[in-house]
Amino acid sequence: MAFRLALPQIQLVDFDPEGVLLIRGQAGSGKTTVLLERAQALLRTYPRATVLVLAFNEALSSRARRTLGAAVAEGRLEVRTLHDWAKTLARHEGVQFPPGFWADSTTRERFLGNILKRPSMNIQGTRLEAWTVSQWSDEVEWLIGQDIQSLEDYLDTPRRGRGRSGGPGREDRAKVWAVFEQYRKELSAKGKHDLHDILGLIRKASEQSQKPQPQKASFDFVLVDEVQDLDLAWLKAVASIARVGTTFSGDFAQRIYRRHFTWKAAGIELPPARSRFLAGTHRNPRAIVALAQKVLGEADPSADTGFESPSPDAMLDDGQDHVYFIQHPQVREARKRALLHAVDCWKGGRDVVIAVPFRRIADESIKVLGELGTKAGFLQRRDLADRDGAVLPLTTFHQMKGLECEDLVLLGMEDDLFPGWFLSDLQGAELEDKQAELRNLLYMIVTRPRRSLTLSMGGKVCRFL
Repeated sequence: MAFRLALPQIQLVDFDPEGVLLIRGQAGSGKTTVLLERAQALLRTYPRATVLVLAFNEALSSRARRTLGAAVAEGRLEVRTLHDWAKTLARHEGVQFPPGFWADSTTRERFLGNILKRPSMNIQGTRLEAWTVSQWSDEVEWLIGQDIQSLEDYLDTPRRGRGRSGGPGREDRAKVWAVFEQYRKELSAKGKHDLHDILGLIRKASEQSQKPQPQKASFDFVLVDEVQDLDLAWLKAVASIARVGTTFSGDFAQRIYRRHFTWKAAGIELPPARSRFLAGTHRNPRAIVALAQKVLGEADPSADTGFESPSPDAMLDDGQDHVYFIQHPQVREARKRALLHAVDCWKGGRDVVIAVPFRRIADESIKVLGELGTKAGFLQRRDLADRDGAVLPLTTFHQMKGLECEDLVLLGMEDDLFPGWFLSDLQGAELEDKQAELRNLLYMIVTRPRRSLTLSMGGKVCRFL
């Protein structure tokens, strides 16, 4: 929903372009809008400047392209995801991308599973023996994300904030490092590259160009959205791109992945005067923001980043209720009623989205909607961002990151499903960290709608509500 910029937003659009600027703010405060307006303002002020906007995912990239359409079409500005930018840069320097080049998390787990079967890995009798392949994959991703380059670095790097749980003790890290090295060798032998290793791809491009920084790696101005969900290595990859100034925007309360960074570790100097907070929301009605605050509970998102909790300031209030709970002892009946409500909204011409914690519920719901005579489909990435109302869209919580809609219907709000299903077999610090991650995820998703939020539940209600 477009809105007229208020004075605090205008001040950030026109803020001193040299150096680093961090735009903080709660969901709906206009962070992304300000970021994109700032990109256009920079082009007006510096017509010959080169500008890069980095979006977290394809959906956000598509939104940015629509907003910045003319500048993108004229070639004055680039809008890319981090992976797309790194791949384009590497290809320009001659790095080849054969089919199957990227090793995603599934491929990583398959490789690690085979490596762990080798007697030479010698993890029997250690605490690592109880780890699942998924836990090994998480630790490898942490090593990549924190840009750990040697066993010595691994031994000396403390776990801070999110990501400290589930890590091995010092006595086991040598064994983990041996597995990690074998994994990297396997990737190299198979001509693959881990999808999480953006910084490694940039370094590969630098080796190809035989220069400290590839030729296409620099822009005058760089603007990065959703910075809270970057890993340290990702932040390092973008830290030195801008010749003049870099603008970041983010909200730690919406951090939905187990990633962590500090500005200092990334080599970024961020004076307090260049970290600005946007209070209030221009998207959500008061009732939705009140529920969002309840979801966050006593969580302190400012613990290690300087980001702040949502503020009640400037909330939209028309005196009407905008949050609806559909409860029934039978889960199927509760979901069916919620689906019928979504159909009514959709047939009324409203921009409604049905979101679920995982794909299986979406597939089941699409079948039910088909039996009710409604054309529905599972949308993700760019298709979700560019939805045109031709089908009633269903998607997962994560896919709604950075997007919004008029009406949102959430299914699967039973505690044994969300967060329960994701917490099974976890304990201690790992359980606490995962629960915090899921709390942030729910906060993010309930702040997507501009008009109404409907939650469906049968049995015990989600503990965050």
